[in-house]
Amino acid sequence: MPRDLENGDEVVWHRAGRHLAVFLDYDGTLTPIVDRPEDAIISDSMREAVRGLTRRCLVCVVSGRDRRVVQELMSIDDLIVAGSHGFDIWSLTGGTIQREEGAAFEGLLDQVKARLRKEAGAIDGALVEPKNVSVAVHYRPVSNEERSTIKEIVDAVLAGRPDELKVTPGKMVYEVQPRSTGTITGWGNGLSSSRNEVR
Repeated sequence: MPRDLENGDEVVWHRAGRHLAVFLDYDGTLTPIVDRPEDAIISDSMREAVRGLTRRCLVCVVSGRDRRVVQELMSIDDLIVAGSHGFDIWSLTGGTIQREEGAAFEGLLDQVKARLRKEAGAIDGALVEPKNVSVAVHYRPVSNEERSTIKEIVDAVLAGRPDELKVTPGKMVYEVQPRSTGTITGWGNGLSSSRNEVR
């Protein structure tokens, strides 16, 4: 990137006829990693940097958080926001594109949420966060001795429904989601998934 910035004319030549886009994660990129997700608040200076970037190119904030939560946290109207790992996408010009598979699993996710809240939620420092197409268990503030218990609880939930559920481990978080909602596999002209493609 620094070499490209030094050779601005060359970058323009390579970009001829193309649109430049920047994709940013919210947690850990636009904000520092914190113990609890509600404490990840974007700074005014970072928000202004992103706002300035939107005047130069397309900017998309991609997050595992629900899309509306990210929009509220960012407070920038001309962003593309892809929430729920790409299952819910919004842009100022294109409106909302939602993958509907998640709605079919609402009952299953309610059961998962209730069990995780009862078992993992009883552990000091654990936070169970329900989302549109998943349930996340954050355990960064959990003591080292209790972290293995969190994993055992998540493993037990999966073992009870091996054909229906999967888990995605993250930065001190386990995200439990339905197995058949598809997974995001890459970026091209849009978000590609194992079941369809959003352009």
